[in-house]
Amino acid sequence: MRSLLVLLLLAVMQNTQADSIDDYRQLMPLVPAHEGGQHRLELPEDVYLYAERTDLLDLRIFNASRESLAYSLSDAPATLKAKPEPKTLNWFALPDNPAPDVNLTVALGPDGTLTASRHHNPPSQTVARHYLVDASGLDYAIEAMQIKTDDTQDNALRHLSIDGSDDLRTWHSVTEHAPWLSVHTGAVQLDQKRVEFPPVRYKYYRINWEDTPEPVRQILVDVTTDNLPVHYLQHLLRAAQSKPSSADYEFELPAALMPERLRLLLPQTDSIASVSIYTRRTQKDRWQTLTSAAFYRISRDNTELTSPAHPLPGTTARYWRIHVDKYSHELPSSLELALTWRPHQLVFLASGSAPYTLAFGNPHAKAAGFSLSTLLPGYRTGDELKLPQATTGARVSREPDPVLFTNRWSEIPWMQLMLWAILIAGVMVLAWMAWRIKKDLDNTRQD
Repeated sequence: MRSLLVLLLLAVMQNTQADSIDDYRQLMPLVPAHEGGQHRLELPEDVYLYAERTDLLDLRIFNASRESLAYSLSDAPATLKAKPEPKTLNWFALPDNPAPDVNLTVALGPDGTLTASRHHNPPSQTVARHYLVDASGLDYAIEAMQIKTDDTQDNALRHLSIDGSDDLRTWHSVTEHAPWLSVHTGAVQLDQKRVEFPPVRYKYYRINWEDTPEPVRQILVDVTTDNLPVHYLQHLLRAAQSKPSSADYEFELPAALMPERLRLLLPQTDSIASVSIYTRRTQKDRWQTLTSAAFYRISRDNTELTSPAHPLPGTTARYWRIHVDKYSHELPSSLELALTWRPHQLVFLASGSAPYTLAFGNPHAKAAGFSLSTLLPGYRTGDELKLPQATTGARVSREPDPVLFTNRWSEIPWMQLMLWAILIAGVMVLAWMAWRIKKDLDNTRQD
């Protein structure tokens, strides 16, 4: 009976504690585009670094009256619909239209006359420098092109440009001086034959090798159903060796940060690293293989080429380990990493009066967001991006005041206070009865 009353008391105490701005360690001024109505905010980096709940459950918005406002988050990046598989496109080698190769032959006849004849030599078998790619059958925009070739010579570094056209007459630049390479250092082999660019949609594409051409064997393209530009946030951190001279580097991520891409920033030029990446949810769990990748930093032709970010499978693991399988230089004491991810869009109703505050950083907060269809009736994918965009100010960090809970007694309704008093009195009576019974039992044993 006593245990039941204690549980009831704790439940009442938990339910009567209103969600207050004073419970949150991190605060940022929130400025809507105008008063009232629906707004959106692209969550800033600080939210992901200092929120204390996975999936941003401790996110809140308060107005000047300290009221919590209704809000919703766009789908997490990991749950967005998968992209279509890469598509193989037909391609055609384009001639360079060189001047005809003609030989002139002069012969002296028996009668002393001269006879001249011209002979066209067959065209030399050279590798084409320009290729036409047919994308007229695609219904999607293209964001990357993978150009596979026949076996090339070792340490091949090339540059190419890609143009797009819808009528084969007017061409528009898609990307210029893009690197295409196949290099090795010792036992480490690296191929980078994928060219990325902002999503574009043309019927035809033209590939132009800027220097020594490579014989094209296959062309694959990555397509996207979303023509909107993709914006990524980036966070730099250092991973230290687990022990001196170790090939393992470890680091811990903030609770709300789920990176989508990782790039290893190599400290030395002309270096290549092959790594394996492991994760675990807690320090007591076993390490699980996440992915493997190769990174490079190459200086050539007065330019420096660095590897692009490597895509990561979706994971909520906080503890990470990078094992360097092969490295072309001596292992450094720490590795610098760049983690990137797409930020959520937060939709909220700017009710009440300004100023508004974005609050986060409460490990005990409960889920409080609504679905997008509730805040945006008739919601269709991308509708949140049409709303006016709010901005945030500098983050203010603080520790919750331990006396704030006592200050809330005046805010609790009198009926709840009475219930508290009854429960506390009941617990005290039960404790007194238990003490009396124990005392009587002790006296009986002594007799």
